[in-house]
Amino acid sequence: MIKLRSFLLAAAVTAALPAMQAEAATAFECPVPDAGATVDASLAALLPPDNAFEDVAKLNAAIDAMTASGVSRAVVIDVLVSRYCPVMAKESWLSDAEKTDRMRAFASRVTRIVFGLESEDTIIFDVALPAAIANQVTSQASAAKITPQAWIATEVDKAITGN
Repeated sequence: MIKLRSFLLAAAVTAALPAMQAEAATAFECPVPDAGATVDASLAALLPPDNAFEDVAKLNAAIDAMTASGVSRAVVIDVLVSRYCPVMAKESWLSDAEKTDRMRAFASRVTRIVFGLESEDTIIFDVALPAAIANQVTSQASAAKITPQAWIATEVDKAITGN
């Protein structure tokens, strides 16, 4: 029950990001983290540096260290998203909408890592597809009797390996 509650809370963090999308029309701003979403100095040292947030191994290490120290999963997610937001804010070549999309993808990815749904061996990419292409993917996957995700993975593998 606690695991479900933590997962729902983490999902709420991810679900709150669409509000950032609406604000993206004005200016990209980082939300203030919840009061409970802080870590002491020893744990802060375990967080990835600004240039390492995309490194799954470093994210896993930071997450493992925080959860081993008793930090709740929801707070781990909030801390990492709160620390990543200023990194995105500095990316001046991205539009506010692109920053918001990257924040949403990062929050989703961190949530999957925290709840053990992603590893160093398997990385999930969140890719928005136009409706027409998504319909074609679904149709092709259905014809192959596999999920759209499996079809996409197979096609990417074929494109990269040439097989």
